[in-house]
Amino acid sequence: MEKFKDISVSIKQHLAYVEINRPPNNFFDANLIQQIADAYESLDEEDECRVILLKSEGKNFCAGANFGQDEDMLDKSVPYKKLYAQAVRLFRTRKPVIAIVQGAAIGGGLGLALSADFRVACHEARFAANFAKLRKVLCLDARSMADASAKEIKDSENDLSINKYNQQNVA
Repeated sequence: MEKFKDISVSIKQHLAYVEINRPPNNFFDANLIQQIADAYESLDEEDECRVILLKSEGKNFCAGANFGQDEDMLDKSVPYKKLYAQAVRLFRTRKPVIAIVQGAAIGGGLGLALSADFRVACHEARFAANFAKLRKVLCLDARSMADASAKEIKDSENDLSINKYNQQNVA
């Protein structure tokens, strides 16, 4: 398996672990997303790998973008061109990906968590995305999402599901 600068990759008992190693906040940039996508592509070719677990070292899963270091993130002529090109590659993975979320998954960190097929989060996990142009902020924690899921199951018999509520109240 290839060595990466900001992630570690290992396979144990058919589980591949891709761990982001930029603690404590694991801010991302195009280079980190490229490394993750490269690891996913390599793992797709590994017969020993059956599932990919995406996790991170440190306090937060991924607390957003590192706008200060990546020139691509600062290029306003074609903003985020390199980042988006790499991010699209995450969705080409043929093997299932499970994101293991601790701490914050903010902005693009939320997007990284959502790029996985499944997400597992501890009670302390926080999910947020700022939509500045829409003047809205989405902020969820693992407990409120679990409560919402339980409510959806409970109320689905009465046709009062969270999905129906969200469809009626989304701007």
